Amino acid sequence: MGSRGLLSLESETALLDAICNTRPIGVAKSFKMISILKSVNMQTSPSKGGYVSAAQIRKYLDAHYDTDMLDSMVSILA
Repeated sequence: MGSRGLLSLESETALLDAICNTRPIGVAKSFKMISILKSVNMQTSPSKGGYVSAAQIRKYLDAHYDTDMLDSMVSILA
């Protein structure tokens, strides 16, 4: 982790890959978060940053994206 921020480089790369496939927004966002968490932890090695928690992923997403706005866009389009 260190000076990079919330996640290690390996974990951040795995997270970005996972959110490209499963966007954590909309009505089923909690279930999508479980899928993202599983995907990230399967792709990262414990020796290079360890396992990532759902709270770390949520904190990362909230820091980099306006998740409330994205949720409102999904509900408008649905």
